[in-house]
Amino acid sequence: MAGTGLRMRALFLLLGLSQICTADHHHHVSVYTVTSYSVTMQWPAYPGASHYRVQATPQLNPGHSTAFSTFNGNMAVGGLNTLSANTVYTMQVDAMDDELNVLSTIGTEEALTAPEVPEITLAYSKQSSSITVEFNNVTGATGYILRAMSDVDDFFEETAVNESPGTIQGLDPFTDYTLSVMSVNAGGRSQPSYNYELRTVVTAPQLATISETNSTINASWPPVEHAAFYSLYIFQTPSTNNLTTYITNQTSFTFDGLSPGTYYCIKATASDQDGRAGDHSRTCQITRPPTPEPVEVLLAIGDIRVPAVRVYFGHSKGADTYFVESSTGQNCTPHQSLSLSYCIISPLVCGQNLSVMVTAANTAGPSVPSAEEDFQTYPCPPERIWVEEPWPGSCRVAFSLSPTADFYMAFVKRDDGIEMNCNTTGTPCAFTCTCGFTYFSTVFAHNPSGSSPWGAVANYTTIPCCPENVTVQLVSTETLEIEWEPVRGADLYETRAVQTEGVIHCNDTSPVCALSDLSCNTFYSVVVTPCSELRGCNLTCQPQQHETAPCTPQIHNLTQASESSITVHYTTPNRPSTNYSVSAVGRMDTHHCRSQSASCELTQLPCGAVFEVVAVASNAVGPSLPSFSVPLETGPCCPSNLSVMQVTQAMSNVTWGPSLGARSYMTALTAPRGHAQCHTMSTHCLMGCLTCGTNYSVNMEAISSTGHVSNCSYSGFSASACCPTHVKLHRMSNHSMRVSWRSSAPPHQNYTVAVSGAGSNHTCTQAPSRRYCDVQNVPVYTCGDVYTVAVAPVNSDGSVVSFCQRRIYSVSCSGNSVGMVAWDAYPGAGASYRLNLRAVNSTDTAPVMVVSTGKQTLVQGLRPGSYYDVTLKALQYNMERCRVTQRALTVPAATQITTSEALASTTIRFQWSAVTGADRYFLILELYILSQGLAPTRTQVYNGSFASVTGQVDGLNASTRYNCFVISYNSAGSGAPSLSKIVSTPFQPPTGVTVTSTGRSTATVAWDAVDMVLRYRLTISDDDDGSVAPVSRDTDSTSMDITDLGPCSNYTVGVASVNNFRIAGEAANVSHTTATIKRVSTVQTDYSCANGMATVTWDLVFGANSYRATASDRNGTGLSCNSSSTTCQISNLRCGTQYEVLVTAISDDCESISNTSSLFETGEK
Repeated sequence: MAGTGLRMRALFLLLGLSQICTADHHHHVSVYTVTSYSVTMQWPAYPGASHYRVQATPQLNPGHSTAFSTFNGNMAVGGLNTLSANTVYTMQVDAMDDELNVLSTIGTEEALTAPEVPEITLAYSKQSSSITVEFNNVTGATGYILRAMSDVDDFFEETAVNESPGTIQGLDPFTDYTLSVMSVNAGGRSQPSYNYELRTVVTAPQLATISETNSTINASWPPVEHAAFYSLYIFQTPSTNNLTTYITNQTSFTFDGLSPGTYYCIKATASDQDGRAGDHSRTCQITRPPTPEPVEVLLAIGDIRVPAVRVYFGHSKGADTYFVESSTGQNCTPHQSLSLSYCIISPLVCGQNLSVMVTAANTAGPSVPSAEEDFQTYPCPPERIWVEEPWPGSCRVAFSLSPTADFYMAFVKRDDGIEMNCNTTGTPCAFTCTCGFTYFSTVFAHNPSGSSPWGAVANYTTIPCCPENVTVQLVSTETLEIEWEPVRGADLYETRAVQTEGVIHCNDTSPVCALSDLSCNTFYSVVVTPCSELRGCNLTCQPQQHETAPCTPQIHNLTQASESSITVHYTTPNRPSTNYSVSAVGRMDTHHCRSQSASCELTQLPCGAVFEVVAVASNAVGPSLPSFSVPLETGPCCPSNLSVMQVTQAMSNVTWGPSLGARSYMTALTAPRGHAQCHTMSTHCLMGCLTCGTNYSVNMEAISSTGHVSNCSYSGFSASACCPTHVKLHRMSNHSMRVSWRSSAPPHQNYTVAVSGAGSNHTCTQAPSRRYCDVQNVPVYTCGDVYTVAVAPVNSDGSVVSFCQRRIYSVSCSGNSVGMVAWDAYPGAGASYRLNLRAVNSTDTAPVMVVSTGKQTLVQGLRPGSYYDVTLKALQYNMERCRVTQRALTVPAATQITTSEALASTTIRFQWSAVTGADRYFLILELYILSQGLAPTRTQVYNGSFASVTGQVDGLNASTRYNCFVISYNSAGSGAPSLSKIVSTPFQPPTGVTVTSTGRSTATVAWDAVDMVLRYRLTISDDDDGSVAPVSRDTDSTSMDITDLGPCSNYTVGVASVNNFRIAGEAANVSHTTATIKRVSTVQTDYSCANGMATVTWDLVFGANSYRATASDRNGTGLSCNSSSTTCQISNLRCGTQYEVLVTAISDDCESISNTSSLFETGEK
């Protein structure tokens, strides 16, 4: 081997330059390969070099001698092979010339030699596919490489391991391999160790086992190649103790003497001719179970429905299943428990002999069957059983005999659960029986094997008993209700009420009966007789006596006894000792009177109440039915808190509290000079045509809904003094004004005067008996100033009449027919000027001429809203000295409000007259507030400009009075204000409007009350039919019921507030949809076979205007007829066909659901 290694190293050193001709001349030297004792270097060619020298110096001992070797110039690889193992060297390559002089050092490189070559100490094969190698570890080795080679298929395999021992896998069984090991470090691998020859072992036998008896197991396997003999090991599981070894050169073996039903594991190996054991295999096998014992056969009866035997047997060790067979060929599936197993063989025949055997089995096969067990079955039951009752209460059971029976047991069970029995060897068997019960009797035959199964059962029912605790009570004047406790055995109860005139029967299955249509105030004898279908009726039951209620009295008439008392007269159709009670039932209370005569008196009846008066007769049995009611209504109560408040000079508002029982009121103010009256359903009334300064008496009639009238009188009312007329405002000297008026009041009547305008307010009081007063300290008059003048009488209590109309005056500018012309004085002019005013473009208007001595003058007679050419001439001694002409425009005439309409609670629309020359119109609204005893106050809340003669104001307050007027305007200024007009906005609409359906055609509308509103208007509009006019109704309540609504229809329901003048504001609208039309509840069909026609009839449906009847067969083919009444005829029906008839109710908007039907079948041809 050493020589071989040297040759290999020489081969490495002889590598020529031709093998590395592709080397990079620009690279440094590098380590080409290393072994334990050599390093081979690689270098680039050096120009001019003919030789190269490689030398190695150990790094850890640099003083040690350096090894080197020289190579010719054709070499690019070379190395040293005399180095030490596992040593780090510094390798240097020098380029030399022919004289071996060093031309240059090409480069140096560090190199580590491989570790020492390891040696294999032991190798062995325990498995047919692997060999384990043991070797010595060497210094510096970081790992080892195991090499295996074989001549078979040129096998070569290397395996890297960390240390000894190492295993080579993937080998073939029974094959020779050459083994070697190499050490490895960071430098490389060592030379291989000396070869080691070894063969792998054979494979394991593949076992197949069976158990033919409960004590043997047979094992067999295919022959294993190269095997000389086989080793078998057997042991019980899970324990591995008691291991038994067998050696054989055959390919089968039988293990005997084993335990039944026990698991055994068998391990097998094959050995070659050298005795080397190969791989092992293992299999487990259970032996067959032992024979089941003990085996016992017992009769199974009572817990199953058919006759059977229960076979019990002991467990067999290792058994999975059991097979139970009988001599009759009947098998069963066992039920296993912890101690015993059993199964049931059924059905059996009474009097039968049979034998049974049991076999256990598991995966190995069945056990030896058990010995046969014999069994004799029970006797058969008697074929006939019947019950006899020789006399009442004494019964006996009779039956036919069973041939194999030794004795009999008779069982009698009553239907309430009580049982009786008797033991006899013959027939019959006696027992005590009671009325009203059913007895169930059966007989069992017995022998040593047991009792017979259930045989025939005899039913016997005794006659029902008389009912106990019978109660008879009066449920109405002519009906008795009889109740009793049910009795056993009774299928029907017959109830009779016997009287001289005849017998009344009531038959029912329930323990209650109502005998109706009896005579009132009469005694009856009542008896209840129980009956059964099997035994008939028990006619020995005793009757009871009972009286019916008194007969109903009838009211003749009602007479007025006093203001609060009524006498009621009625009939007395009962015995003289009968009591009569009369009741007057009202909403709030009830009044009573009692008597045994034909009349009684109701006292202390309240006013304004409505009663229903009924009379009832009563005695010890109970009361009669009430008589037909007679309505009684007392007169309405007089309203309280009546007050009269004057609204205007000729109009007063009368208010009062609600009156119980009154629906409407007739209020009258009466005086010698006049009479005022109103009829209303509200608790207030606005009365006009009054005379100011007059005393009135106040009277009222409270009227009920049926016309009852109560006359009410109240304290008198005095109308205030009359408002003055011809009120005028005069300009006076010294910044004062005079207000004058006329009045029909007495001379001593006092008045108060208020003048407001031009940013200031003034008041004055007239002197006694005078009809004017002066206002002092008025600011300088300004063109266009507007003054408001109010003159009102002062009442005797010092309060001021608040409803007298205000007058508005303005300071003229150019006026509407008056103009003011002013000019500067002409120097040197005399005492006069002459004005000439001519209308522009108008030939039919005469000029206006004015002479003045001052510097201004007031010109009258002008046309409002017109252009004039104004010529001013300065005169001196009546000679014209100067002339000036200028065009001027007059202010427009006053407009007047023509219409004013409150569109909503917050909106008013106005229209006024058009005037010539007006460019715009100013609409002014003042908040008009009336205070008791004070003059009305006005506060401007709106001032709007309009180019047309219509205007609309939004955002106002609901239920508010506004003083409204319009002022015309052009570039010359504003005209005079129009006359004022008081406009009141309506009440705001209610909130919370809801519509709740109360039926298919009815609903209830409800809403929240609005403050100060006493009446509401409900409007209903049909959204589906625009041609139907909306329906409106007024009410003083906050809810109203609506009727006659169409089905499947959409409505808009609006509720508006109504003021004292019965003017409604805007409505709060909600939508409401009615329910679908009601379906037909009954359908009847009358089929005529003669003409093949069916007549269908049905009940009437509200809201339906037509109907459709459809007859459908089973295939869905239908025939129909239509009708606007409740019947129609369907023709062309097929013979021998069953039809179902459905009727659909139809309205204008929808159809009903058709789920009520009638079935009929046509006849055959």
